[in-house]
Amino acid sequence: MLKKLLKTHKISAFQIKAFFFFFMTIFLIFNIASSQIISPTYYNLIEGGRKNAAAYLKKIRGLPVFENELERHKKIYGESIIKDVYEEENAVEQKIKNFERILDKNAYSRDILYSLYLLNVEKGDEKSAAEYLDRVRQIDPIF
Repeated sequence: MLKKLLKTHKISAFQIKAFFFFFMTIFLIFNIASSQIISPTYYNLIEGGRKNAAAYLKKIRGLPVFENELERHKKIYGESIIKDVYEEENAVEQKIKNFERILDKNAYSRDILYSLYLLNVEKGDEKSAAEYLDRVRQIDPIF
């Protein structure tokens, strides 16, 4: 069948070998390049350590494999890994609570309102951020 194909399409054995060699060369170059691009975080994870595992989980949080990886690391490091992964969000939430307590004492503090605006932007809560920015502008229209 291959001989029939070669005769009907006028393809020589040399052309097939050249195509195969070209394809394999491109494949090998791609593999070598991609193996050099592996994140250093992955190597740190292999070496071990909860801190490295938390850094790895933070980097893959938006990916579909995150939940499986989190469960796997919870078995290794316990529930404390969750605290490490979400520590930045928890810190932002704590700052927001602290500023809101201060705001209860002084509802017209422009700087506290602006800080709450920035924290809510960082958190991704655009609605609350806009409300705080509106309140800042009511107090200080130039702001």
